[in-house]
Amino acid sequence: MKSLVYLMILLGTALAQGASLENTRWTLAAYAQGGRFVQVGPEVGATLEFTQNRVGGQTGCNSFGGNYTLEGDTLRFGPLMQTMMACPDEAINRLERAYLQALGQVQAYSLEGSVLRMKNQAGQTLLILSQARPQAILGEWTVTAIHSGNAIASVAEGSKPTVGFGQARMAGNTGCNQFSARYSLQNFSLQVGPVASTKRACPSEALARQETALLQALEKVEGFRIVGRRLTLYDAEGKILMNLSR
Repeated sequence: MKSLVYLMILLGTALAQGASLENTRWTLAAYAQGGRFVQVGPEVGATLEFTQNRVGGQTGCNSFGGNYTLEGDTLRFGPLMQTMMACPDEAINRLERAYLQALGQVQAYSLEGSVLRMKNQAGQTLLILSQARPQAILGEWTVTAIHSGNAIASVAEGSKPTVGFGQARMAGNTGCNQFSARYSLQNFSLQVGPVASTKRACPSEALARQETALLQALEKVEGFRIVGRRLTLYDAEGKILMNLSR
């Protein structure tokens, strides 16, 4: 009887660990190379995101995605497809090669609080990642591009629209007027509104169009993603509504 109880505990632990990766996001903190760990700063934006049977992320230069299988503490990635954009420097090139090569060798993982370790068949740690937290959205961001019509357009030249997230309330500047709203945050789901703003006349038609697009975009927001110092807001269909940075 004791053996059966012990077995059930082990199975429950394994299942809990397996389920805990689904719908989580991680930032690469270090990778193994030449018998040592190379540290990776969060500003690089090397990430990993698990959904149901799918994984995706950023290398700091390109995007990648594919399938994964998870059983207990066994983790394997299928062939990963990636974009082929040229990286800005050789350091990012080396990071990208090492990151993708390590993912292809992963056979197991372990969770230690908010730290995820990915290991090869011999149990050696290949990658160390830290869990991304929704609370990272807090603070002020500068808007760099807004969805308008059928495309993402850069903000008007000389303007500096902002969005700041506090505790349950947000406020900012459209480049013309001040605005504020309540927002709700659940994991990486984000809902905003209604948005209230001052009514000062904008000095140019470009700023007026920008203001309209920004306020309309905020009320359509359903989700977000943070990569390094970049924040992207999405609608319910996953379409990009706004790009921000800090």
